[in-house]
This record gives sequence, C-alpha cells and structure tokens, in this order.
Amino acid sequence: GEIQLIDYGVSGICIFQLSSLISRGLYNNYKEEIELFHKMTNKVKEILRQEKKKEEKQPKELKGNGSGFFIGKNIIATNNHVVDGANEIQVQIQTASDIKTYSTKVLCVDKINDLALLMIDDKEFQHISTLPYNIYQRTIDVGSSIFTMGYPMAQTMGAEIKVTDGIVSSKTGYQGDVTTYQISAPIQPGSSGGPLFDSNGYLIGITSAGVQALDNVGYAIKTPYLSTFIAVAPESITLPSSNQLVGLTLPEKIKRLSPYVVFIKVK
Repeated sequence: GEIQLIDYGVSGICIFQLSSLISRGLYNNYKEEIELFHKMTNKVKEILRQEKKKEEKQPKELKGNGSGFFIGKNIIATNNHVVDGANEIQVQIQTASDIKTYSTKVLCVDKINDLALLMIDDKEFQHISTLPYNIYQRTIDVGSSIFTMGYPMAQTMGAEIKVTDGIVSSKTGYQGDVTTYQISAPIQPGSSGGPLFDSNGYLIGITSAGVQALDNVGYAIKTPYLSTFIAVAPESITLPSSNQLVGLTLPEKIKRLSPYVVFIKVK
C-alpha cells in the first residue's frame, strides 16, 4: 500500500503510481491522493501539450544539405547520399525575383551508382513546362571544358548558387571507376548532386564527390547511368528534348540555368 513517485522530468512534477492501490480496493483510504493524482495528470498533459507546440514552432536543424536539378516537370535528380536517412526533405528554388521552399519526397534511389530522384510534393508548386537543357547520352572527351552549379557549404558560404569551371581530367574516376569522370572543378560539401554541364550547356553528369586534400579534383557520375536509372523510375519522366543554351555566353547560361538548380535541405 505504499505510494511510489515517478519523476517524468516535466518541470519537476511527479506522478503517483496508484494502480496497485486501486486494485486492492483502497480508494477510500487514499481518496485525497487519488484526486491529487488526477489533477496532476491533467496538469502534466497540458504542460506536454504546450511543450509540443513550442517544439513544432521551432525550426528543425538541418541534418545536411546538398544540390539537385530538374529533369522533369516536378522531378529532381541528386545523389543518394544527400538524402539517405532523411526524415524530411525540402528544396529551395531561387529565381531572379524570389526564393521559395517546397516539400519533397524520395521517388526512387540507386544506391550502387549514388543516384536519387525526388518528387516535389507540394500544392503550392507550379510544374515546370520545359527545361532549357537536355542530357548528353555519350561520354565526352578528356580536356573538354565543363562547369558545375550548386550550393557548397551553404551555412558558411551562403545559400546562393555557386559556379565553378574546369575541364574533364579523366574519363574514369576514383580508383578507375568507369561510371564517373574526374574533373578539375572542386566539389565541396553541399555541391553533391549538382549538375555538370559542358561548354554548350549539355548536361553531362552529376557531381558526387571531391578529395579534401586536393583542390582541383572532383568526381561526377556520367549521364548515361542517370538515363538508365530514369528509365526504370516508378513515374514516367519525359526528358528534355532540346538545348536552348548553345551559343550563349557562360554568364547567360548561368542566368538561364539557375532556376532549375535547387538547394536541398535535409532534416
């Protein structure tokens, strides 16, 4: 018949453990304690409700971030490692006049080739009708000029799109990996999942990794592997069919491309 106290750590309030007392028919002997128990239980419930509301209002800290780009009306390509283990994913889209954030879900992943497709799952999003670039289906030559776009180290460098240029250094990547290029454009944390374009604005790869000790070494997954992955996606995806960037200067290409390269927030 002893009253036990259990501390639940909510503002120092303790709840009486009285089930054993009630089962023994001792209600009358402990009537005041039981009534106090009910009052305190209701108070604890209210405190928990208020704490939950405060928690919901607090912005969730990011687990990580990365980059991605549109390949369809509401489909975004990125790296699997960018979104792996995410509880919540948002994409931030930057235009010349505005920045908007949308809820997103994982459509499918290719863990072997480190690819993922995301679908914007937000009623506020207006589907993209056409893309200004298309996917180059062959391997390009060593020495070809390239440029990357993405959001590296956004928490320190700012959430503004960054561009780096360079060349294709090798047709194979780390330890001779035939699925990737080695490029001279550095790939920093947050750049992963961004697009790799050639000098004419053709999409030729997805940036995936860098080497911390080397400034001018990065790796990018070749687009033929992306195309194969898209072909087996659970949603039908119509790939871009034309390239509107040929003949434009690099600054003009960047302006046209920027709204289609997204900042991925992982929570």
